[in-house]
Amino acid sequence: YSELRFNTLYGIQMTQNRFHYHFEWSLTLFTLVFVSIFVRLGFWQLERAEYKVALAADYASQSALMPASASELLAEESVLSGRKVRLQGVFLPEIFLLDNQVIDGQFGNDVIQVFQTAEPEFLFFVNRGWVKADSSRLQPTAIPKLSAHEMIDGEVYIAPGTPFTLGGPPKEIAFPLTVQSTDLDFMAAAVGGSVPFYPHLVRLSPDDSAAYRTHWALVNVSSDKHKGYAVQWFAMALALGLLYLHRSTNV
Repeated sequence: YSELRFNTLYGIQMTQNRFHYHFEWSLTLFTLVFVSIFVRLGFWQLERAEYKVALAADYASQSALMPASASELLAEESVLSGRKVRLQGVFLPEIFLLDNQVIDGQFGNDVIQVFQTAEPEFLFFVNRGWVKADSSRLQPTAIPKLSAHEMIDGEVYIAPGTPFTLGGPPKEIAFPLTVQSTDLDFMAAAVGGSVPFYPHLVRLSPDDSAAYRTHWALVNVSSDKHKGYAVQWFAMALALGLLYLHRSTNV
């Protein structure tokens, strides 16, 4: 009797410790899909972090170079964002106002003015910085008058991608002309003439006397934040996997 009782209790104990798995196809499919998505998003954030590190390194290397003149800049085979320039020429009257620029809660425009060099004869679209504007767009933007400048210091800015805009370029050309993005092909066509133009924007240095309020930032999100986002996505994938095990097994 004692032996039978022991075997019975031992068998119950073995049954209780045995691993059980209950398969539900809908729950399994849901878990697989979202764990895969979370993991891919995590690796994508790590790739973005590496890109920001490389971008910052390229910017630092370009900033370390001596400022290039117009002829030197045009002679370079490849130019990265952040390349310092020193241009000699004159500002033309054509001005573009980059719309929807909000700084410290204030609505405004970036003033982009055409700068023409003499040797070689080229047009450069120069972002002189931010000025306050009427958010209702009923009043014209007041552009402060600055003295004439024959020499400007700045840096080349190459946008990382195509900006999102809610509308196309304006159909009527009247300066100062409000634009939604820095489409230099359109802007060069609006200026007209046969003078060639440099295909990238030039941003004035903050200490240049021709600059308004500058707000340039190379990397708008640090690489550390991307790494933090990656950890969050991986943690969500792990949590979902553990919840699935808890729901489908006796673990």
